[in-house]
Amino acid sequence: LKSLLEVKLSLLLLSLLLFIPIFLLQTYKWHLIVKLQNLRTNFLYLSKANILGNFYGLITPARIGYFIKIDYLKEQTKAPVEKCSANVTIDRFLDVLSVFLIAVIGSLMIFNTNLSILLIASSIVILLLFIFLMKPNLNKPIFKFIYYKLLPEKLKQKANHSFHVVYDHVPKIRTLIIPFILSLLTWVLINTQVYLVALSFSVHIPYTTFI
Repeated sequence: LKSLLEVKLSLLLLSLLLFIPIFLLQTYKWHLIVKLQNLRTNFLYLSKANILGNFYGLITPARIGYFIKIDYLKEQTKAPVEKCSANVTIDRFLDVLSVFLIAVIGSLMIFNTNLSILLIASSIVILLLFIFLMKPNLNKPIFKFIYYKLLPEKLKQKANHSFHVVYDHVPKIRTLIIPFILSLLTWVLINTQVYLVALSFSVHIPYTTFI
């Protein structure tokens, strides 16, 4: 109660105001990915869908509700669900990569070597998985094995169609550099937001150490 009474409201307010640039960066990053896939929509609609996606992500385990954005994107663009799923998955992958990169930098700065090795190895695995999923020439052999050896005949035509829809207008990895930078900036702002909350409770830690 004493801590709450002594909280610095100006810093809490500033922390809340950071929701605006965070939200705009998130939406703009998503908008760039949507354009790279040649999906037709607009920033205002994506803003509304992003608000709802964040809300459902907040109230569901493992933020799985975030993927409701697939449904909103499909409704607006009339694109196949496979293409919209690929879009939102790419968006989430960039977020995961950003968080792991920040974690690696932080572990190298202040934590023990074993943790750093674990985080670096995990980041490499996630990056390789992302590259694997983004390159149809890499994952096609596995798809062919599943297609010919595991799938029942009645599902083969649909699976083949879905594979080609997913990789129709899939962005080149180099074109995702700017969305990735925006994702990194977003996560730095999210951590800055928490840092301001800490300052408002008179928790004094160097900014870079806190991030």
